[in-house]
Amino acid sequence: MNERIQIAEKWYKRLGFPQEMDEEFYALCKRCDIPEGLTVDNVQITGEQGEELGLQTLYFLEAMHAEYVKRGIDEALFEEMVATVKARLIGAYSKTGTFAIGDLTWQRLLIKGRMFKIGILQFDLKPSPADVPSLGVKKGDNIVGIHVPGGQPLVYEKCVQSIKDAKAFIAKHFPEFEYGYMTINTWLLNPHMADLLGPDSNILKFQTLF
Repeated sequence: MNERIQIAEKWYKRLGFPQEMDEEFYALCKRCDIPEGLTVDNVQITGEQGEELGLQTLYFLEAMHAEYVKRGIDEALFEEMVATVKARLIGAYSKTGTFAIGDLTWQRLLIKGRMFKIGILQFDLKPSPADVPSLGVKKGDNIVGIHVPGGQPLVYEKCVQSIKDAKAFIAKHFPEFEYGYMTINTWLLNPHMADLLGPDSNILKFQTLF
């Protein structure tokens, strides 16, 4: 077992996966590889790599943790964010009996240490995917994306607090990340929701933020 596989094993143990996954995990360590120099930036995030990507994702957590330490980000937030990686690997195993998570399209920013849950909302630091001439935003300019996790009420006051806290978080831990706008892409902003929901709807109150 080479050093990179040992790092993946370290995080497998630290995250405390169910014991029934152990046999498949250690078999995976023997039949798959983590190439030298592989990072979350240069890994093929979609395609035919299958179960290897699950093993490689565990390996990437070492660099993710180092980024949190370097930035002085609270360990509790790291544990909260890395729990989503654990949940995805468990989900893949429960469905297929393997560690084949499919892709890292969404969780790539999380593992890079550029996606965080602050309060009830998630925020990611990224380049704009397109020009927005009306706002003076060019493709590649820094923006902050907002995501709405499911499973809890979308309380307006808590959303306002999340955005306020996120701005302070970014200023403290990413002072070099200069951005002009926070953006969101969600069905929750559909203007026709007003025809379906009452005036006290959390969704309609949330829409006023944008």
